[in-house]
Amino acid sequence: MTALRLFGPFFLLAAAASAAAVQALPGALRSGATLGLCLAVGAGALTLVAMAFARSRPLSVALGVITFGFLLRGALLGGGLWFTGRAGGSMLACAAAFLGFFAVGQLLEIAMMSEKLRPSAQEGQA
Repeated sequence: MTALRLFGPFFLLAAAASAAAVQALPGALRSGATLGLCLAVGAGALTLVAMAFARSRPLSVALGVITFGFLLRGALLGGGLWFTGRAGGSMLACAAAFLGFFAVGQLLEIAMMSEKLRPSAQEGQA
């Protein structure tokens, strides 16, 4: 699982920076943003581990993992917005925190995919 060693620290650093930014928000926004960030980090971590597993598989498996990640994140965002609305929190803060971290997760997934598509140095030497 070399991919987790390579991309895991970036993911954890982004999660920590996002958590620090969320904690700096005023109380009315913090609860919704915290829920959105927690859901996004959880879905991103699951997708990152699945992408690391898919790196040694055919490309169709990696694309399936990305599709699974999109569907999972869509369901979690919808559930998080529903829960935040029912609890009286800020739905906008929830969506902003979720989608902000989602963008980071997508960049890491794209980087993992581009590394998978790049031919290795040993293949070019025959």
